[in-house]
Amino acid sequence: MKAVQITEPGKVSLVQLEKPGISADEVLVKIHYVGYCGSDLNTFLGKNPMVKLPVIPGHEIGASIEAVGENVPEHLQPGMACTINPYTACGKCPSCRNLTLVSSTKPLGCNVTVL
Repeated sequence: MKAVQITEPGKVSLVQLEKPGISADEVLVKIHYVGYCGSDLNTFLGKNPMVKLPVIPGHEIGASIEAVGENVPEHLQPGMACTINPYTACGKCPSCRNLTLVSSTKPLGCNVTVL
């Protein structure tokens, strides 16, 4: 699959990556649209301290479900349109405990790889 990747500050490359597999509890999505925001611009400029390069930017995603693992709820089916919540939750930090995930330390496209 093709992906846009920020490889170093100020440098973007189109890269060919292996299509990811999924586990029994995961869903594979095909990305159709990506919105780039200020954090993506700061990543490109080398001003985002949360990012570990190289990274595939973009965490505002319009997609469709391509495949589902065997343990995924039945209402999630291939072909369905979807979007992605870009924040992960550890359940332990103050942001997670207070349900303010906007300040989570692991947003997609920053230090969690989106493939």
